[in-house]
Amino acid sequence: MTEPAVRRGLRYRVLHAAALPALSVALTGITNLTMTVGVQAFAGLDALGAFSLIYAPAMVGLAIQRLVLSQTLMRGAHVSRVSGLPLALVLMWVSFPALSAVMAVFVSGPAVFKLLPLVCCLSLFQDFLRYMFLGAKAPAPAFVSDLVWFVIGALGLAVASVAPERALVFIIGAQIVGAAVSAATLFHARSRIGAIRITKTAPVGHLLTEATTISTLPQLSQYIIAGFVGIGVVGEFRSAQLMIVPVTMLATQTQAIIFPRLDPEDRGSVQRWGLLAGGAAGLFGLVLMIARAINPFGVFDLLGFGDSASFYWTLGALTLGAALSLYLMIYMVRIRIVLPQSYWLRWRIGAAVIEPIASVASGIAFGAPGLALGSVASNTATLTGLTVKERITPVSGSPPLVGSSPSG
Repeated sequence: MTEPAVRRGLRYRVLHAAALPALSVALTGITNLTMTVGVQAFAGLDALGAFSLIYAPAMVGLAIQRLVLSQTLMRGAHVSRVSGLPLALVLMWVSFPALSAVMAVFVSGPAVFKLLPLVCCLSLFQDFLRYMFLGAKAPAPAFVSDLVWFVIGALGLAVASVAPERALVFIIGAQIVGAAVSAATLFHARSRIGAIRITKTAPVGHLLTEATTISTLPQLSQYIIAGFVGIGVVGEFRSAQLMIVPVTMLATQTQAIIFPRLDPEDRGSVQRWGLLAGGAAGLFGLVLMIARAINPFGVFDLLGFGDSASFYWTLGALTLGAALSLYLMIYMVRIRIVLPQSYWLRWRIGAAVIEPIASVASGIAFGAPGLALGSVASNTATLTGLTVKERITPVSGSPPLVGSSPSG
């Protein structure tokens, strides 16, 4: 085989190894999005609010599990080698579906929502198996299982459009079948990773604390608002969140594009990239708001998105929060280097405490737009605190940055 052919083969394998995990993650997000939009389109905002409250424990559990597993596997460690992590995962598989079941009892909604705890349990288990394959550099089974789940979910939506009177049954039922088949597919293929011996370990205790706090506390505001104001407010807020999912996806892609080009030691470079990414997110959100107002071919009405002044204010607040969050995500790359972990971790946890407090106060006063202001408040407070601390902290023996130019 010639040298160019060898290079092409290596290039293909590198692209293949990088593309399949990205496609797997994208399919997971799209599958969850189609389920949520389906509930909104066929049942309305009140049902979407009930769905969000019942399914919230699943979203929290998935967020915690994904952060901890990705960091563990990225460091070359096996889950079984991390002290306390196997027990923590098992507890999550039990506790979060149980919380979802409790919510299904107390939250008023369609009877089929009583099955959401089962979706929660299957999702957590399937997600765990997927990360085991991704960590073992065997992404093909993970991609196939996610593709199967997506196809089954799409079929459920197609059947629901034909029989709208039982749409929720078909949508939720398809998710249960899809999650079960997907998890079974990975479990059956587990022999592909059974022979791998990973001996490294990874300290993820602080990550578990950070992920649990950041993922759990912001959800509390939705339950409080549902009790004080009404489930419809939560539904409108969740609908606006669905509307700006493309902005969230932009943030995910930004990490892959910007992080390799980022020089954390260069403060000016970090600021420029952060402003560029945050500005792009804000502009993208504005385009989505204009698109909703124009409503081409009535597609947004068909999907059940709101069209009130409150909905647009909520979209605006969420867009601002997303722009700040994206800037903060890039800024944190530098902060994790120049400031001690004990300091920035306190701010991260503090922001998670600020968000529900601000969301509840403004949510009671302003409804759905107020709920969206919690993220704006927490991100603003975090950016302010970290920026002030960074500017007065010497870096690599340099004098404090007070009075220096923005370009660093």
